[in-house]
Amino acid sequence: MKFKKIIIMEEKRDLDYGSLDEKFESIVGKQKPDLYFAIFHNNAKNINGVIFEIGWLCGRFSSKTIGNKLKFMFEIGYDFKKEKTAAYIQALFNKITRVNFDDSKKYYKCSELIRTSLSIQ
Repeated sequence: MKFKKIIIMEEKRDLDYGSLDEKFESIVGKQKPDLYFAIFHNNAKNINGVIFEIGWLCGRFSSKTIGNKLKFMFEIGYDFKKEKTAAYIQALFNKITRVNFDDSKKYYKCSELIRTSLSIQ
């Protein structure tokens, strides 16, 4: 299965969305991505945006749809307690595909794993 629609929210600057929720609604509602990736980096200063987006997706889609569309990408060594990851994110693990990445290794980079492991080109 090949997925063709890839939208990187942080790179989506072509429209003035106003607020984060309006931007996310536009991407999810109008552009209808095939998959959603939540990427967790070690020592991130703030993961509130990722937590908001995951919560928003969980409120919009059924658990079956979320299980098929949402993928968690964790940098090797990610520590849930140190990073203060919300408990409900950890509870989603039985439904969500989890992939570990290491951007210091070419074949194990997050972007490469998205392309190769999940058949995205």
